[in-house]
Amino acid sequence: MASIQSLGVGSGLLTSDLVEDIIAAEREATDLRLGAKRAEFEAKISAFGSLQSQLATLDSASSQLASSGSLLLNSVTSTDESVVTATVNSTATPGIHTVDITSTARAHTLTSIRFDSADSVVGDGTLDFRFGTTTFSGGAYDTFSENEALATASITIDSSNNTLDGVRDAINAANVGVTASVVDDGQGFLLVLKSDQTGADYSMEITVTEGGTAGLSALAFNAGAAVEGTNFTQSVAASDAVLTVDGIPITRETNTVSGVIEGLTFNLLADSDGSEVTVSVQQDTEAITSNLQSFIDAYNSVKSLADELSAYDTENNIAGLLTGDSTIRSVLSQMRRFIGESIPDVSSSSIRALIDIGISTNQDLGFQLQLDSTKFQSALAANPDDVLALLASQSRASDSQISVNGYTSETQAGSYTVDITQAATQGSLSGAVTAGLASTITIDDDNDTLSIEVDGVTSSSITLAQGSYTDGTELAQELESQINADATLLAAGASVEVNYDSTNQQLVLSSTTFGSESNIGIVSVDVDTETDFGLSVVAASGNVGTDVAGTINGIEGTGVGQFLSIPSGEQAATSGQYSGSGVTTFDSLPVTIDADNDTFRVSVDGLLSEDIVLTNSSYNTADELATEIQTQINADATLLAAEITVGVVFDDANNRFEITSASTGTSSSVDVTFAEAGVVSDLGLVVAQGVDGVNATNIANPAAGFQIQVQGSTIGERGTVTLVRGVMDRLTSYLSQVTQFDGTISNRVSGLETSVADLEEEASEFATRMDLLEERLRLQFAAADALISTLNNTSSFLDQQLATLPGYTRSNE
Repeated sequence: MASIQSLGVGSGLLTSDLVEDIIAAEREATDLRLGAKRAEFEAKISAFGSLQSQLATLDSASSQLASSGSLLLNSVTSTDESVVTATVNSTATPGIHTVDITSTARAHTLTSIRFDSADSVVGDGTLDFRFGTTTFSGGAYDTFSENEALATASITIDSSNNTLDGVRDAINAANVGVTASVVDDGQGFLLVLKSDQTGADYSMEITVTEGGTAGLSALAFNAGAAVEGTNFTQSVAASDAVLTVDGIPITRETNTVSGVIEGLTFNLLADSDGSEVTVSVQQDTEAITSNLQSFIDAYNSVKSLADELSAYDTENNIAGLLTGDSTIRSVLSQMRRFIGESIPDVSSSSIRALIDIGISTNQDLGFQLQLDSTKFQSALAANPDDVLALLASQSRASDSQISVNGYTSETQAGSYTVDITQAATQGSLSGAVTAGLASTITIDDDNDTLSIEVDGVTSSSITLAQGSYTDGTELAQELESQINADATLLAAGASVEVNYDSTNQQLVLSSTTFGSESNIGIVSVDVDTETDFGLSVVAASGNVGTDVAGTINGIEGTGVGQFLSIPSGEQAATSGQYSGSGVTTFDSLPVTIDADNDTFRVSVDGLLSEDIVLTNSSYNTADELATEIQTQINADATLLAAEITVGVVFDDANNRFEITSASTGTSSSVDVTFAEAGVVSDLGLVVAQGVDGVNATNIANPAAGFQIQVQGSTIGERGTVTLVRGVMDRLTSYLSQVTQFDGTISNRVSGLETSVADLEEEASEFATRMDLLEERLRLQFAAADALISTLNNTSSFLDQQLATLPGYTRSNE
């Protein structure tokens, strides 16, 4: 504000009120304009906030329908929930199953002799625990077979913990897989041990080493110490769950039984005493319909709010807050497009759009969505997979030996060609040809043991059951059974397949895994194993599998075992490559290059070479010859002058040479334009065009993100993989972009908030200008007021002087 506050003293005219009135008049229009704009922007921010909240609710509702796991819901019931209950997920097929529980799985339980009190001293020493299978004969302890996959444990008992309570606490603190408790049965105190896991393989064996204070042997339980009244006695035998499901015998270590029926898990509670319990899986159509109605309600709420915000009252010429706003117009347009679009590639021709499953718009209610639940449930019952594809997503492969394992958010809907250049194989070794395998084989002390390595894991010594075997097939079954029962391999998840090749009279051992991590070798054999079975010590490094290789939609994938993954994101440039035909030349070495098989010509990057002549010589390996081919091509005068080079390798998996240009992009190419007959037959370099390279691109291939599992050994084109992205899948993806932190609406709100900030800055600058104007007016008014005061004083002085003059009279006095 101005510092002069005494205006009007001199004149009575130029007062402070007059300055303030002038400033107020100057501010009024601008304040009104800025205030109106601020109110408008803030109202729009609030409106977009409400819209964003409603869209988030719609996103949540559509997400429930965009996931196949939450869309195709199942429910399960049991006719006797005191015997068996069950849980189910979306992968289960509706149906009825019968369950007959002979016995539930039980945990091994041991009970000690009675002690006078919980503070009674038991004794000193050590308790050694092992776990495995205990057998009884005629009620007496018979044998114990250790489960080598389980750890052993040793617990020290001394003066600090040698009471009954102390031993209990020591066992529980050791966390050895046993829970101890002290029980007062009214006649004394007992120590009770219970295995933490059910099943016959989790029985306890306890060995005691006595210390300074005798008595700890009362807690022993083993072949030499299982006497009732002296040692621990068995109160509950460790046993597996034994049941039949749909007439099929099932054994499990626990009472939670899964993997029998896909998507269904049984919870065993009691023996069924010979009475079958019926477990029924039904499609939960009510839950699915409820989820769909929730989506429709959320969509209608968004549309109602959007219509209100963008409406225009023609009768009163009043526009809504967001009438004409491009953002809300775009959101409404996109939502209508997703709701109304037809989804290609759905298997059923009768289901292509939401209207086909009972979802339509009601013109009388402002084109809001409505659900015909009867039509929807009928479509769901008749074509559940197609309803799933229409709403959520669906992936499938035309080749029965290819399955889609997964895809990413970047993978676009469509059908894409699969081309496999290398099938996945298992690490495998073949024994020597052994004529004796075709007839009766005897296993005795001289050929009953061996040790093998599978996938980098070395087994323990494996012992075969001695006896006579009909032929190599029966022997292969015994080998496979005993190898796969090895505790070390079991713990590592490694296993094998063993087959007898009757044509070649040899045993073939293979790892059950695929790929470059799959391998198998023989570490040791018995005296006569090689003679009788054809199996000898061989390193696993020489028997390694291969990873699958190939393309989807022309993009090279990464193979791990049978799984082929297509990279996401930008695609790197590739080189032109020529692949020859497969040859058997290198089955017999060395390979001789002479005048009959030494000349060919190539075209690299569009430039034709002169005759390429290989050095006549004997080559001991395919790699050695590949190096010679590369050297001679790169020495060609025409190619050398243009600085064009290639790389040459021998593909062992397909027995062929591959020539690759050192350049990349669409101009990168390798073709064989001429080859002598011997070059074609011996080296596989047939006259043919290779595959041209491609340029790098920042546009992801639409098939990017696919992962498939490729079974079988067929190479070449293997049909197509198809991804169908349903309405909810597409809508959810769009809504996520709209509602996320840096999405469409957030950006629009940020723009409005910037506009409010700009108004605040404009208002601040205007206030500063008004302050300066007020200061200037006060200074001007003060100067004018002083001048008027001076003039008034001068007038008074003149009046006084004139009044003293002789003969002066003042008129109008």
